[in-house]
Amino acid sequence: MQSLRFSIIGLVSNVVLYLLYLLLVNVGIDPKLVVSILYILGLSCTFVFNKLWSFSHRGDWGKTGVRYVSFYGGLYFTNILILMLFVDFLEFPHAFIQAIVVIVFIPIVFLVQRYWVFRNNSAVSF
Repeated sequence: MQSLRFSIIGLVSNVVLYLLYLLLVNVGIDPKLVVSILYILGLSCTFVFNKLWSFSHRGDWGKTGVRYVSFYGGLYFTNILILMLFVDFLEFPHAFIQAIVVIVFIPIVFLVQRYWVFRNNSAVSF
């Protein structure tokens, strides 16, 4: 059930965020700035939904939040580096590269959230 719930939240949030990404880039905002803005929006919404619904996590909000933000911070910088390399340097279309990034990140995100961010063993520190 966790993977199904995670998939629903991920699908809805990624479709909405990707459409917002395309819209904002289309009106002239730099793709890296748009990704930065949407990361904050996406993090806020998906943290709450994944904690409460996907993983039914009852642990501490603060520690879980720190793990969540730490993990997504790494993803954010990886995403920016990928955009810089493939869009700015190699001149691939930004929409294509961002779609590939999302697809590749999905299984990684699920596994890290399940086994690290929202783990149920509160005795293990981060």
